[in-house]
Amino acid sequence: MPRKELGSKIPQITQSIIYPASYYSFFRVGNLDSTRNAFLADVTKNPGLFYVRKLPKLETLDHALAKAATNYPKSTRTKLSLGLLHTYIRLAQDNQDKNLLEQFRSQMSVLYGVPEKNMYGNILARLKPASWSGSNGNCFPNNETFAYYKSIFDLLFTEQIAYLKKLDDTCLGTSKDIRDVFRQALAVIGLTDWEVFSSPGSSNVMVDRRSKRVLVGAHYKPKSLFRFKQVVMHEVFVHAARAHKYEDIMPEDVFEEGLAILAEQLYAPQFGLKRSFRYMAIALGWGVDGCPRDFSETFQTLWPIIKEAGKHSTEEAKMRAFDECVRAFRGGLPNVAGAVLTKDIVYMEGNVGLWSILSTTTKSLEYMKYLFFECDSMPEQEENV
Repeated sequence: MPRKELGSKIPQITQSIIYPASYYSFFRVGNLDSTRNAFLADVTKNPGLFYVRKLPKLETLDHALAKAATNYPKSTRTKLSLGLLHTYIRLAQDNQDKNLLEQFRSQMSVLYGVPEKNMYGNILARLKPASWSGSNGNCFPNNETFAYYKSIFDLLFTEQIAYLKKLDDTCLGTSKDIRDVFRQALAVIGLTDWEVFSSPGSSNVMVDRRSKRVLVGAHYKPKSLFRFKQVVMHEVFVHAARAHKYEDIMPEDVFEEGLAILAEQLYAPQFGLKRSFRYMAIALGWGVDGCPRDFSETFQTLWPIIKEAGKHSTEEAKMRAFDECVRAFRGGLPNVAGAVLTKDIVYMEGNVGLWSILSTTTKSLEYMKYLFFECDSMPEQEENV
């Protein structure tokens, strides 16, 4: 099989490094629109992803790893992140080295976990029932269960929901208008010491809990007013609110992100899967079916599923598939089959874990209050309040 054109370019190397840092924080894509247009013009060629942040030299990483062993002896996560970054840079320089690829995948699985075939099947069964013959499980709520927890959610988030209800399309006018919404949302929950900044080159929104900032990508464009409201709910009314309460605690990623997705779902009038296409992109790229894929192969498998499941046009499905594949391959290598970033599986796995707990036995208002405002890790099945 002929070697495909090298699509992923190594980011510019520099001595600078903000330390300690999460692995994925180095991989904010900075040329999304132009990259999307170029790729959709010829989907057989893997795209080159360019990152806003510059990577350190290998010698700098060696020094940082030594420093971590001395200054952060208990910070296993920091050492894993730096070690994975070290392997990524070497693999980017020699993407034909199978041993480096296996090392990259092994380190990735330890740091962020790997997608599961059963979860992939559960999602596919929900999106395309006729295309999956495996076990479907019971990981999504029925209408009655969803309505019950939504009624409790509405009581717990009364002020937040009232604020979101006031928003109209004018708040989407300019980047400043969007940032103003986040500032006002922070004020609603009393976080007057937090700030909102524009993040150059970025097209998403994130909470920086350590510096008490909400970073809004300069290229962030909400898909709709309702989707924008869900993002505010996710980032401010869950992540920022909980970061303020637990300044000295770093909650489990799988719980924290699963909880934020739960809030998005309960804000909506009816249940809907969230981050399911992203999980599928990661699962397909990783190769849960025994066939690891590169960016182009993942894209060409994913977009028809999105078209059918989401009732999208071909153009819309391809746009969505591209964006999800970017999330899967940022911090990986688009031209190397199986070299994906698995971090974003936490959204779906955390959300499914929570719905499994909530659906097993009916939980009280007090339990839900504990879950959203006091709990910092995934509760046990039998745990109650």
